[in-house]
Amino acid sequence: MKTIIGLSTLRHKENLQLIRKYEATVLLSTDTFLAQMYKVANSADLASLRYVVSGAERLKPRTRELYESLNITMLEGYGATEAGPVIAVNVPGAPHEMAVSAASCRISNIASNLMRASPRAAYFMCVALIS
Repeated sequence: MKTIIGLSTLRHKENLQLIRKYEATVLLSTDTFLAQMYKVANSADLASLRYVVSGAERLKPRTRELYESLNITMLEGYGATEAGPVIAVNVPGAPHEMAVSAASCRISNIASNLMRASPRAAYFMCVALIS
């Protein structure tokens, strides 16, 4: 799995260009930045995405609806400030939005779970604010 580290989370157009250029299939970000990025994106910008993992804050229902309208599976990550923004993630097909499976609670399993669900995934897009 290849990883693209995005530019500043405030540089939405540049990050969308990276998603398009590398045909990223998985995106990690926060609800705030996902909502802002959606406002400047067109459906072609996000066409390669299969999964979006939102972490570090609550995933708002509206943000989920926006991305799912493009047939992108939204996953909600859970973490702790001391450990990182995402240390566990719900899995595709979970019975409800807040469900986290025991199998996904080990951070080493997050990427492998996504790869099994999307074996053709070539690029993993990580948009993170680095201070």
